[in-house]
Amino acid sequence: MPTLHLTFDDGPHETFTPAILDVLAAHDARATFFQEGRWIELRPHLTKRVRDAGHGIGSHAWSHTDLASLDDDQLDDELSRTSAIIEETTGRAPTLLRPPFGSPFRVTDTAGHPRQEAVRSRAEALGMKTIVWDIAPEDWNRPGRAAIAERVLRDPGILAGRSGLVVLLHDGECADEAENVAGVETILTTLGGRGYTFEPIPETYAGSALAERFMPPAATPGHTATTPRTGCGSRPTGIRRDSTR
Repeated sequence: MPTLHLTFDDGPHETFTPAILDVLAAHDARATFFQEGRWIELRPHLTKRVRDAGHGIGSHAWSHTDLASLDDDQLDDELSRTSAIIEETTGRAPTLLRPPFGSPFRVTDTAGHPRQEAVRSRAEALGMKTIVWDIAPEDWNRPGRAAIAERVLRDPGILAGRSGLVVLLHDGECADEAENVAGVETILTTLGGRGYTFEPIPETYAGSALAERFMPPAATPGHTATTPRTGCGSRPTGIRRDSTR
């Protein structure tokens, strides 16, 4: 049976994350949640709930900053603080990193981007593989539940029954909670009916979504892919990023 890896970025969110957890549980599906350190600090109970439900938890850095824009000290702060709080909260350090915006591993980034090696090597020093995605339904643009589901279901890899594909979704302020939950429900129902299983990305993952072999997401017919908008990473009011903390 083919396996699909659903992933959710930008949480944990007070209402969005529980709603996603509920729909996953209803389908006996497990996923990977790439969480931001700033939100784990505020809502550790939700990170623990994700863990207790059998889902994977990866790092999405501390404050959703474009890692390619940081110097070495700032990069270390974003990654090490997040790894530390995940380990403190769950009892286990993360083994996967999804860089915010996929940067500097996006299709629009050249293979020789000067910060790729810095991000990858620092992640590896913390015990993490750098993961991007194969399929991006662009829920950050709030296209509606039908489009979110269709862009996954009509992906050429899905139509071919490929196993091990990684889907980028969100459970944070960037996306629309009701529309995302409904879109995920359709994906789970439809692909579950085709024999797909839904599992977290394994530590032994060696598929196409590894950053060093990044494959751009295939757009559905008539659709042009875009990069996650910066609004997805807006800093919450009252949260101060202090590298000396």
